[in-house]
Amino acid sequence: ALGNGAARPIRGEVSLTDFALGPAVRGLQPSAAEAIGPGTLTAALAFEGGGLATPDHLTGTLRVRRIVLGSGDSRLENTAPFQLRAQNGALALDAAKLDGPVQHYALSAAGSLGKSARFIADGQVGASTFTRDSEPVVKAFGDVGVHLEWTPAADEALRGHVELRDLAVRGPAALQARRLRGTLRLAGRRLQLEGVEAEPGNGKVGIAGPLELD
Repeated sequence: ALGNGAARPIRGEVSLTDFALGPAVRGLQPSAAEAIGPGTLTAALAFEGGGLATPDHLTGTLRVRRIVLGSGDSRLENTAPFQLRAQNGALALDAAKLDGPVQHYALSAAGSLGKSARFIADGQVGASTFTRDSEPVVKAFGDVGVHLEWTPAADEALRGHVELRDLAVRGPAALQARRLRGTLRLAGRRLQLEGVEAEPGNGKVGIAGPLELD
């Protein structure tokens, strides 16, 4: 129920079944929707205190039964039900995990509803995700460490870094390398390369500096 007072108090529960996440996320931040890809959510959202006029004071719980993001090798799905809790606006998310064929993440949340809410993913991605099956065929081996933070209200909503951990790349002569390591830092559409190096043959190549993503 939605009250008529100045705070617009709200109480009750909303059930979501296979709710399409793409359009909802795109409305908040288009770049985040592109990163997440297709997805669905089955959950129950309970409003227990506060009002819509002051989201930083809302109290409620989102009980997630099933969430699916992406498709194919990029598909992610929760391993068990979990809940996101807001107590007077302050967020808490515990024991939430997403797993896929080559990706594994632990999820957490910080801040308060409104401008400071942050959703955090820490995990690893198998380098095979970056394999190219069409000509020229390129295969990658190893693991990549990932830390991502999504702040819906921020101008640079998606931030984080990727750690390259001694990856190996096999393909045509110009696309072969071993001991590929370093850090890629992401801030919105800006990418900063730090200490990225590889051994394409008997020598060593290093790359550093900023990149602008289209």
